[in-house]
Amino acid sequence: MWFADVDYLMPQALELLHWGANFNPYTLGTEWWRMFTHLFVHFGVVHLGANMLALFALGREVEKLMGSGPFLAAYLLCGLAGGIVSTGWNTMTISCGASGAIYGLLGISIAYAIAIKGDWLEGLLFLLMILAISIAIDLIMPLDHASHAGGLLMGLLIGLYQYRPFKIFKKKLQLLPALSILLLIVFLILPRSQFRYYQAFQLFLKNEQEALRISRQDYSNDKAYIESLKEIQTLWTGTQKELQKQNHLPDKLAEDKYVLSQYCSLKQKDIEFRLNSIEKESYIYWDSMEIVQQVLDTLPKLHFVLNYEQSPSPASPPVQPTTSQAPLLLPVKLYYDSAWQETEAWDAVYYRVGTQDSLGRWQGKVRDYYLDGTVQMKGYYTDGLKDGVFLYYNPQGGYDAAGVYDREIKTGKWEYFHPNGQLKSKYNYQGQTYVLQTWDSLGNPVIRQGNGMYEERYPNGVIQRKGHYVNGLPQGVWLGYYENGQPYFKEYYEQGDLIRGISYSPDGHQYQYDESSKYPHPTGGREVFFQFVRTHQYYPSEAQKENIQGEVTMIFEVSKQGIISNIVFYKSLGEACDQEAQRLLLEGPAWRPAKLYGQEAIHSQAMISVPFPVLQP
Repeated sequence: MWFADVDYLMPQALELLHWGANFNPYTLGTEWWRMFTHLFVHFGVVHLGANMLALFALGREVEKLMGSGPFLAAYLLCGLAGGIVSTGWNTMTISCGASGAIYGLLGISIAYAIAIKGDWLEGLLFLLMILAISIAIDLIMPLDHASHAGGLLMGLLIGLYQYRPFKIFKKKLQLLPALSILLLIVFLILPRSQFRYYQAFQLFLKNEQEALRISRQDYSNDKAYIESLKEIQTLWTGTQKELQKQNHLPDKLAEDKYVLSQYCSLKQKDIEFRLNSIEKESYIYWDSMEIVQQVLDTLPKLHFVLNYEQSPSPASPPVQPTTSQAPLLLPVKLYYDSAWQETEAWDAVYYRVGTQDSLGRWQGKVRDYYLDGTVQMKGYYTDGLKDGVFLYYNPQGGYDAAGVYDREIKTGKWEYFHPNGQLKSKYNYQGQTYVLQTWDSLGNPVIRQGNGMYEERYPNGVIQRKGHYVNGLPQGVWLGYYENGQPYFKEYYEQGDLIRGISYSPDGHQYQYDESSKYPHPTGGREVFFQFVRTHQYYPSEAQKENIQGEVTMIFEVSKQGIISNIVFYKSLGEACDQEAQRLLLEGPAWRPAKLYGQEAIHSQAMISVPFPVLQP
């Protein structure tokens, strides 16, 4: 073992198994020879030295008493007896060493003291001394007491028959073949439950690796992804069925079996929710998936992780060394007002819990809450940008909206809900915003496949707004009303674009507007902003050295008062260019807020890009 580069002080479990250690699932499976080989494998040079010292001290005396041939047979029988008792008594224990055989020699010595010398006190003291030494060693390193006990009992039996033979044996040595047959019978009738459980565990490991491999593949469409999920579901179903066949297990294995069965069941539920999410085109099932993951995280740890046969896939990419440290993420709790502007706790309407990097950008899982602790949003951020599935909730805990952001941009299908929990509408975001379907608060369909007359009403039944959708886009004249029925606005759309609109304040003032009024913009227009950039831009020297070119794109919020906040970089050119772009945004022309129906300023989001052209030589 030493020449094979095995650690001579502390060999690993896999190394011991490779060299022939005793292990119930292997020994009772097809590798019966481990009953012999484990006697000659040791847990390091200290273990070997201690056993050989004991063999030298005891073996000489016992060999003189018995003769070399009977001594060798007795030594092996005691070792086999220790191995059999260890295999039948222990649970998933890797054992090795000559201790069982040496304890057999001790048993023979005790039997000699009692049977030949007639000194019961010497035999008892000898036994007590052995027990004391075992207890002392066990405090330093774990011992296989079952193997010791089996070897000791076999040694006592051999010794008593050797020195006080029963009449059924004509010769003393006839006992040894009889005991060999007895050991063989005991070995054959040992329960195989650990072997069968081990096989089931290997199936679990194999199927888990296969499920991970399938889940990591790239899928070009939902159909392919659904097929892969169903394939994974079949793997977990098969694993659970195999686990359910395992009976008459030791207590700790029975506990592990229950944990694994729960794990498989939860994995199947997770896939069911994923399939429902895809097939029903709804992200509300992600809540259920999150609950499943939380339960998975709370499952008890296994007593035995039997991954002795598992090895890294040869297709796995090697781990590359890195000299850079992982970004420092700090847990943060911030408070916000009704417009989502950061404020103090006593003025807050919401609070947020998540992690931020050293630049103050939200990273990873973020949760927003109402002040009473009711969740308001669940989502994920990347470099301060919404990125992934987002779920929004009303103050009563029901769903408000659900969908996906791709770096702050809504994408794909989104769902919106009535306050009573009924599905209100489904939208598809593909450059433009398309309405797919809408329902009233009772669940009755209003817009089907993007076409139909839409009406939205106040709680008192008065129409709030109405108009036509054609192919998912607003078309023609749309009308809006105040809660008292007084006209609010009149708008005209062409293929989803607002061409013109006019709104009426409660006191009779009129406001004309178009599509541009929905979004914040620099005072004087974007051309004024870019003129300011051209005359005030500073090109960072480090950017010049590296010949950096392109655009820095920023997403930010503009309050009702035109105050810019929460700037995040959608597209970056490095810290120096990013900071210069941010300076130009803050020091440039003031921004006018978006206006609702051309008259009421609202808090909203804006995006703008600052170009950094290549310097001419």
